[in-house]
Order: sequence, then structure tokens, then C-alpha cells
Amino acid sequence: MHTTFTVAFSPAFQVWFSCRAEGPHVGEFASIEAAQQKASELNGLLVTATAGAAAHVIATVPVTWTQIEDQLCAAWEGGSSYWLECYGAQPPTDPADAAKVEYRYQNALYPGGACLVRLSEGVTDEDMKLPPLTREKLLTGVQVMATKYPKHFANLRNDDGDAETGDVFVQCCLLGEVVYG
Repeated sequence: MHTTFTVAFSPAFQVWFSCRAEGPHVGEFASIEAAQQKASELNGLLVTATAGAAAHVIATVPVTWTQIEDQLCAAWEGGSSYWLECYGAQPPTDPADAAKVEYRYQNALYPGGACLVRLSEGVTDEDMKLPPLTREKLLTGVQVMATKYPKHFANLRNDDGDAETGDVFVQCCLLGEVVYG
């Protein structure tokens, strides 16, 4: 039996998507009861389940701004430095938010702020233009990561992320998929 979970993010935004790969919240279960148990562990609700068919679960999976910031830090401290650099910043709209920024990438965490990025020297993908990394891109990147790379998403959620997790996250934010590495 193949089991698929449908997940909604909260409170930062509400977006629905399906995870169909490895991860602690996706798997094959021997029984409907086992799928229900996993749904309960996720504070979710087993919506449909039929033996030999897909089980659909709705779960709320909160992602904190601290978890997002940790992945940005991991990316800029080495995870993405082989292909990406932050060369400038656009400060957040609110001066109080701007006062919290210590590193350029942190500007993206706040409304109106952005981290200006470009490909690192030595990367030969000359035609690729990179958009600024913004708060909106971060939110989209979390969704892409959860959908396409649930193993890395689980690391983000469990605070087990490392340089690789940070790199996958930033690529999801900027490119919509893993292109480098």
C-alpha cells in the first residue's frame, strides 16, 4: 500500500501540496490503523484510506522563521557558496526590522527586504539571471522543498539541517528545484 500525505502550512501561509517521496511523514503502512497512527503523530487527520490504495492525510506543519533563518545561515556559511553569492541587500521597509539585520541574507526575512544574489565566479551558467531573495521567495521555497525534497524538509523541520539542507532550501527558493550539486 502506498501512502500519500497532503500537508498544509500554518501559520505563515496556507498552501496545499502533496509529498510523495521519502520523509518521516510519508511511507507505506501495513494497515489503515497504522496510517491513522502516523496521522495522529503529525496532529493530522486521516481523510481517506483504502487498503491497497493511497491514504490522504491533512496535517498542519508549522515552519518558524528561525528555522528558515538557520537554513539561510547554513547556505551562506558554505552550503551554497560554491555557486551563489549575496553581493548586496535591500533593507526591510520597517526600520525596526532593518535594525535586526546583522548579515545581508537576513534582509530577506522581513517585508520589503531582499538579498541580492548572483552566481559565484567559476559557475559557467552565464544565461541564468537570479531574482533577489525575498520573504515571498522564502515562503515559496519552503513549499517547494516540502513537495520535491521531503527528506531535506524533514531536516529543516527537525532542526537537523546542515550545509546541504541550506543549499537545497536556497535553490528551492531561487530556482524552484535543485540545479547545482
